Order: sequence, then structure tokens, then C-alpha cells
Amino acid sequence: MTPAAKTLAQLIYVELVGRAMYASGSPVQPDGEKLARVCIALAETFERTVTKTDIEDDPNRPVKFDVQLDDIASWGTKK
Repeated sequence: MTPAAKTLAQLIYVELVGRAMYASGSPVQPDGEKLARVCIALAETFERTVTKTDIEDDPNRPVKFDVQLDDIASWGTKK
């Protein structure tokens, strides 16, 4: 787990605990360890997705084109 994901997991945990324990007024208290595991999973998923998106959106990433001979041959013909 990277430091950024750990910080994000901590922020998610604090937010969820605050909502679950104080805002809802519910007498049911969540299991802290299970909630922490969910927060870690959410943070790691978020970090993976951001990294993947950054790679896909990189303007310096080479673009691959699939051009076939039939495509080139049709360039000179009128439709």
C-alpha cells in the first residue's frame, strides 16, 4: 500500500465511522476492523483506477492504428 492510498483509506475510515456512528443515530455499531478493511480495499481500488486512467490519458503515449491494404486502396476511389 502506498502512502497516498494509506492516507486515503484513513480519510475514508474517519468519514464512514462518523456517518455510521454519529449521523445515523443507529444503535448498531459497525465492526471497526471490517470497516478498516473495506476502506483499505476502496483506497487501493481508487489508486489502481487513477493510475490506469493516467496511463490511458497520457498525451505522449503512442497511438496505434490498424490500417489494412484494403483501406489504403479505397482512398483513391470515389464513393
